[in-house]
Amino acid sequence: MTLLLDQIDQQNAVLAPAFVMVDPFGPKGSRMSLIERILRNPKSECLISFMYEPIRRFHTTGGYEEPLNELFGTEAWKECFDIEDEPERNRFLHDLFTRQARGQVRRHV
Repeated sequence: MTLLLDQIDQQNAVLAPAFVMVDPFGPKGSRMSLIERILRNPKSECLISFMYEPIRRFHTTGGYEEPLNELFGTEAWKECFDIEDEPERNRFLHDLFTRQARGQVRRHV
């Protein structure tokens, strides 16, 4: 998707009306900046599958801090590990992701 968006930018064009499903496998591979680039184009929409369970599972595995920073567009996700109640921690991650997406795009999130 990044390559396609780079080509569109080089041509000073816009993405054709698009519905893009973002369904990452684990926390790697999706960045808030990519979602923002997609939604910057008029008549584009994203359906995002946001699963917080892999974040809890993988956060102690090496190499995941930077991908999680990119996924959320912030380091604030680290605060979730101060929350002991699992449903509350999951809600924190969901709400943080939603706030970040709204801040990037300012459309329907």
